[in-house]
Amino acid sequence: MTNCLFGMIVPFVFAAALLAGCGGQGVNPAWEALCEAICARAQQCVPEDGSVAQCVSECLAEIGGLPCDVNTASVGACVAGIDELSCEGLEQGELPSVCDNVCTSCAEGAGACVEGSCEAEFPCTEQGVRDAVTVTGGPHTFSCDGPTTITTEAEIVIESSVILDGEGDLTLDGNDSHRVLDLPGWTNVGGPLTVELRGMRITSGRNEESPVACGGGIRNEGALTLVDCSVSENTVGGEGRDSAYGGGICNSGALALVRSTVSGNRTEKGPSDAGGGIWSLVNTDREVTLTDSMVSGNSTVGEGGGIYIHQGEVSVTNTTVAGNQASADGGGISTRDDVILTTSTVSGNTAGILGSGLFGGPFTIVSSTIWDAGTSGATLEGGGWTVTATVLRGDCAGFGIVSGGYNIESPGDTCGFDQTGDQPGVDVERLKLGPLADNGGATMTHALETGSVAIDRIPAEDCVDAKGEPLTTDQRGVLRPQGPACDAGAFELEAASVSVTGTVIYAGSGAPAENATVSVLGTPIGTVTDATGEFTLDVPVGSVFFQISKEGTWSQIELETVLGISDFSFELVEDSLVADLEQLLMIELDETHGVVDVIFDAPSGLGGETATLSVPYDSSLAFGADEEPTLSDQLLPGGGEDLVFVGVDLTEELTVNPMGVDGVNTCALEDPATVYPVLAKHFTRVRRVRCVSVP
Repeated sequence: MTNCLFGMIVPFVFAAALLAGCGGQGVNPAWEALCEAICARAQQCVPEDGSVAQCVSECLAEIGGLPCDVNTASVGACVAGIDELSCEGLEQGELPSVCDNVCTSCAEGAGACVEGSCEAEFPCTEQGVRDAVTVTGGPHTFSCDGPTTITTEAEIVIESSVILDGEGDLTLDGNDSHRVLDLPGWTNVGGPLTVELRGMRITSGRNEESPVACGGGIRNEGALTLVDCSVSENTVGGEGRDSAYGGGICNSGALALVRSTVSGNRTEKGPSDAGGGIWSLVNTDREVTLTDSMVSGNSTVGEGGGIYIHQGEVSVTNTTVAGNQASADGGGISTRDDVILTTSTVSGNTAGILGSGLFGGPFTIVSSTIWDAGTSGATLEGGGWTVTATVLRGDCAGFGIVSGGYNIESPGDTCGFDQTGDQPGVDVERLKLGPLADNGGATMTHALETGSVAIDRIPAEDCVDAKGEPLTTDQRGVLRPQGPACDAGAFELEAASVSVTGTVIYAGSGAPAENATVSVLGTPIGTVTDATGEFTLDVPVGSVFFQISKEGTWSQIELETVLGISDFSFELVEDSLVADLEQLLMIELDETHGVVDVIFDAPSGLGGETATLSVPYDSSLAFGADEEPTLSDQLLPGGGEDLVFVGVDLTEELTVNPMGVDGVNTCALEDPATVYPVLAKHFTRVRRVRCVSVP
């Protein structure tokens, strides 16, 4: 089909929940009304593209025979909602929520209707899998009695959108005679064929097509997502083939791997082979992502032992690429387009010519760990790269490697790391990087050992990803930073932690503050208080900033030292007290005001009963050490003899002039870390001055 109008609306149609396995038998009037509404709205958005009649015909050809009864009333409401959709929403696949209720029951063999989709359990057989694919929709499960391997007689072709869930038990085996799965469709009318595989293993596929063989285990031209899956021991290519691409997966569509493994796949005997594990060539509208996944032990007689990228940006996050082998270039990854590598590990890959770890470019590498296997070619070889906060045990060659700072190269100095925080030429003994191992999390990593120079190297504000967003976890999901700063590389050495308890109350009344949030500043660590105001929290040992907040109160930050099991008590100041302060001072407080808290310690009988505080842009103010605190008691319960002033420009120096009779008075501006953090919500500039009268 070549109708441009229908090409625009198909992405919308197939994104809709009502089409995920629901439809009538034959040409149902409800489906006809739905197609007419979609096509009419599409022509309003793009009037020059195609005819409504042709669009309706093609729409009905796609959905008219899907196996589900329809709720006519819901279709009517759905049609009305489609008329109100924006053109942008239509193109992006938005759908009125009422459309989710179009399906009322599923045809025989199509399963049960769940929130607009037919879901069913099928026999744990090859035919059961084929039937689930035919029914479409899902997620569909299979009645496997524990781990089950299905040796398929022929390739399974998936030509409709479907979700198949093997629940960790189902293996599809190609018997070393054919490719296991084929997804032929970004569809011939412009929309993506959306397929998700969950908890399945795809293995022992073989593809010897000639002259070009694509995908030993899976060929994908649609939009494929693998969740908790394994693609292993598949082969593409053979004698007499010109080219063989993607031993495990050959991809020209959208591809997402989540907690999945691609291992032990290979290309063989083709002069232009590439991509032992994954080969990908995609247009800019199709995303390729790997998250929390492993690409290991794959091989090719060409380029890209683990992954080969011919075209299209690829994002690799929290993923390990290890032990792959290329006879030519790029043992781990070889690319001709952008690859973004974030909190990931590249380890022990080999190449016969160039780039044992990574080859080509451009690469953007952030907070990753790279370990060379010591074979031919430099570990990193190519150009147009940016490397930041990364640990490299290996070397570089090529051109155009730019440092973003905080990198470590060991043992040599070949990469040109010369920016802030960079450490080239680090001895292996000082790097203290452990072997690739299971250190927790979904993938294998290299652990930092105690005393490594990579520990606490990156200031928290610079601990960010390629887009400048905070990196709050390492590759394993461990919170970062664990200390005063983030560690370089993909691994964050965990600090010792303890369980602390505490209570949050309201200042003044002492009543418990229920549902107050208590968290560790700058980390995801946090909890809420119970009805008695109590909380329990596991926090790192050492100096910790607790943040306590609740709607209707001033958020506050308290610096505490945690050395063991501790009980902490925090007081929340209610907004009503802030209102009282504003009324007293006849000024509306906001974050532009400075706050100075003055404490004057004057032992009785030593004189020095008064002092003068002079600040720029404000009057000199006199106060006495023996005065009863008033205003400060409202803001800072138990604060002692102190006074708070507003309207102070704290970018200027503060001068305190003590006056005494019998004693000598000294005053000093105290460390900002000791200021009262209860003021932090409303004031960004806070200082405290302490004056002491001594004999």
